[in-house]
Amino acid sequence: MTFTSVWENRNEKSLFLCEGIRCQILINRDINNSNKSSPRFVKRMISNSKSEFESNIVSLMSMIKEPTERIYSSVNNRNFKKSLRVFKQKQLDNEFMSDEQNFDFHKNIYNNWFSSLCSPESRDSRLFLIDLDTENDSQQCHEKLSHLTDVKFMYKTKKGWHFVTDPFNHQLFLFDSCEIKKDGMVLVFY
Repeated sequence: MTFTSVWENRNEKSLFLCEGIRCQILINRDINNSNKSSPRFVKRMISNSKSEFESNIVSLMSMIKEPTERIYSSVNNRNFKKSLRVFKQKQLDNEFMSDEQNFDFHKNIYNNWFSSLCSPESRDSRLFLIDLDTENDSQQCHEKLSHLTDVKFMYKTKKGWHFVTDPFNHQLFLFDSCEIKKDGMVLVFY
């Protein structure tokens, strides 16, 4: 298990990735997990400052038990009022469900609040995450992106590269081995 450059090489250029309200998750990425009883989402945390973000990451790192577990954080900071509106709408929608479903919603209140924070309607910034799944094309991908937008940060992942950019017209970006995520999760640690 190794640190990714996002965490290991955090600096002024990547500082924006831990400011504001952020959602962090420890997740098991092993799709072929032989132990089907182990949860995919191991732990969810929310931060509201750089120091809380760093504390959450250290805490999540201490919980890692499997080499397939990774830590992610929202690329866009979240807006509390928008998130609250999404959460309240979910809560109202549950009023019309069965008593059992309504009870389950409230029994899992933290997970439902976390889900509301992570919804695209709750984002406060509009950064894109470009996921390149090959190691070889990073220079070419960076050059194409640079002609369309500001590349704020790039880092190596287990199988390729991630580029964090300002929004742009994705129809102008013709690059086959990339996926554009308009509200993605930054890989912090694996």
